Amino acid sequence: MALIYTFRGVYGKDLTDDIAAKIGFIVGERFQKEGYDQIIIGGDHRDSTNILKKNIINSFLANNVKILDIGLVPSPVLAYIVKRYRIPGLMITASHNPPEWNGLQFHDPTSKIYGPDWENEIKARLNEDFNLELDSTKLKTHVTQKGGIINEYLNDLISKIKLGNKKLKVVIDSGNGMATTIIPKLLDMLAIDYIEVNSGLDPSFPNRPSAPYIEHLEALKKAVISNSADVGFAYDGDSDRLIVLDDKGESFSGDLITLLFCKELLKPDNIVLSIETSFAVEKELEKIGYKIENCRMGQTFLGEKIVEKDAVFAGEPNGHYTFPYFSYRGDGIASTAYFCQVLSSMQTSLSEINKPLSNMKREKFDWEGDISDNAEIEDYLTQKFGNCKRLNHRLYIGQNDNSRIIFRQSQFDPSLQISVETYDDRLTREYFEEAKRVLF
Repeated sequence: MALIYTFRGVYGKDLTDDIAAKIGFIVGERFQKEGYDQIIIGGDHRDSTNILKKNIINSFLANNVKILDIGLVPSPVLAYIVKRYRIPGLMITASHNPPEWNGLQFHDPTSKIYGPDWENEIKARLNEDFNLELDSTKLKTHVTQKGGIINEYLNDLISKIKLGNKKLKVVIDSGNGMATTIIPKLLDMLAIDYIEVNSGLDPSFPNRPSAPYIEHLEALKKAVISNSADVGFAYDGDSDRLIVLDDKGESFSGDLITLLFCKELLKPDNIVLSIETSFAVEKELEKIGYKIENCRMGQTFLGEKIVEKDAVFAGEPNGHYTFPYFSYRGDGIASTAYFCQVLSSMQTSLSEINKPLSNMKREKFDWEGDISDNAEIEDYLTQKFGNCKRLNHRLYIGQNDNSRIIFRQSQFDPSLQISVETYDDRLTREYFEEAKRVLF
């Protein structure tokens, strides 16, 4: 399998030491031409992270790019430091992927993650030969170790948080990932009582997969109920994603989280929402003055739109919420702090407001074909809604005031997703079967 987005793949198979070294050399060469002579490097706790870091550092040094090594950190902390120091960054992580995976996530000096086009230009050169010989003296003169980065981030974050009067009890499920290095510290600093499950760093992710899907969160659910907690928080491997359970242990959707952040934390302004955000959420927020920019899925694309629209927030219902003060990527740590601020000021419990805003059906199908410029989809949506919006060549959207249909094809695997949202269960099922017949 070829490397996917952010150079992710199985270590030793897709992402080898040789490939990592070449990627580092090509990027270092490119940074020098663009006037960047330093890079910040951090990584997660996976078994392959340190050896990948060593190879990458050597390759950058071969191009006279200096290294600021900030050690073991969650991805949002790396992005925060990149934005503060205005220096490009590299986070070595495979995020939510299995233990045998790893990846190279490059950030530009504003903290935006470089996108697929940039990566493809790097990948196109991997068959070239490079002189990767290292002048060992540069390991002393060009590499700086910097500790205390997590505390630097937390001190800034805490200064932004104003808790309400409600005393909270929370349960946190770090999934043996990077959240265990920072979320307990955050809650201690906020004087919030907490219980931990699946704590402690373990690169094998022994208790649940790194991806915090609801079906993997049974331990968190039980702990929330048995401890009469107000909320449960779960994280992926690198802590850029936050998943929430209410006080009954039930999933509290990303759409509702976005709604709470925008209604209770922020003031109406420009925001960026991924296309999988419920249109019911969008309508609620537009009523109170928010200007919404829809965006395709992916943190690169949301980051670009944040900058383009000068947005105050971006959200994806899969758990990525972006607060631009800290960085232009998803931040599960800041999201936790801000959610605690909102919850501590609420008069109701989460379960009392945990109700669906609309009726949605979403399903993925194996699909070997390419839906780029598909006339059948365009004609169907145009006839049904009088419009067909395209956010890229594999993403089609048709909607009116009461319903929306989306066809979206992944760029990483042969899958096609159809999403239908209405305010009526019968109509949702009817439209879904109708949409399937367009292609099947």
